[in-house]
Parts: sequence; structure tokens; C-alpha cells
Amino acid sequence: MNKPVLRSIRGGRNALDQLSPGVLYGARVELAVDDRFQVSLLTGQTLLVKPAQGVDKRLVLAALTSGTLVFVSSNGKSAEIQGALQTQLTPTINEENEFEVSAKRIRFTAEEEVQLSTRKASIALTDKGRAELTAERLTINAQARMRVLSAIVELP
Repeated sequence: MNKPVLRSIRGGRNALDQLSPGVLYGARVELAVDDRFQVSLLTGQTLLVKPAQGVDKRLVLAALTSGTLVFVSSNGKSAEIQGALQTQLTPTINEENEFEVSAKRIRFTAEEEVQLSTRKASIALTDKGRAELTAERLTINAQARMRVLSAIVELP
């Protein structure tokens, strides 16, 4: 099977030959085509490239949606997306193996279900309108009042 030649869509010249091997070129993702992406280099060439090994396709799709700058490099035979320019901090796991997010408001949205769980407790919210809290022990601390509104309350 012949490999497609990467040609500049603008100008018709072989854009791959114009790239220096090992150099990172800034680009914007313009279009997703199967497992490849059309990118427009900041130098003006337009290429059809694949993400490099280890680059998550979802990252490239997010760059397409947001207009984030990606980096493309050539090895002389092909060009690949090496990653995207990160301009905001990404939450990570710290040295104590903890994940912390701090914000004015945190919103989780899922199409079917949201779950939070540890080894012995969990909470699940479903798209069927059901919330389930499971735990060995449950403590509710209310400094003012606690209201329970329900058509039926079952206590064992």
C-alpha cells in the first residue's frame, strides 16, 4: 500500500520537503479526517498528519475545537503532531498521592451516571433521577435544621 504524499494544499508544492527534521513547528488543527488531521502550520503550509505515538487523539480533537496551538515535527519521511501548547495548569496527583481541585464552583456532568467511591463508601447519581449513598456508617451534621421531603420514608 502506497503512503500518501503530504502535499501543501496551498501552493501545490511538497510541504514535507520544506520541513527541517527534528524542528517543532507551531500549527492549528483545521480538520479531522479519519485517523489523521489537517493542520495549518504557522509558516503557511497545510499538511495531513497523524498524532505521534503517545499523543492522545482526544487532545488533538480538543485542540481542533478550542483552536489551541499544536506542535508538528518531521523526520524527513512523515510529519506528526507531537503535542499541544498548554496554557493553563492541569490538576495532577501530588507527592502524597492526593488529587485536589480548588475553585469557586465545581460542576460534574455526565450523560448517564456520576460516581464517587472509596473502598467502603460511595455515592451515585443516575440519569433516572436516582441518588444512592452507600456506607458502613453515615453521619449528617446540620448546624441549623434538616428537612426530609419525601412521599414515603422507610426506616427499618
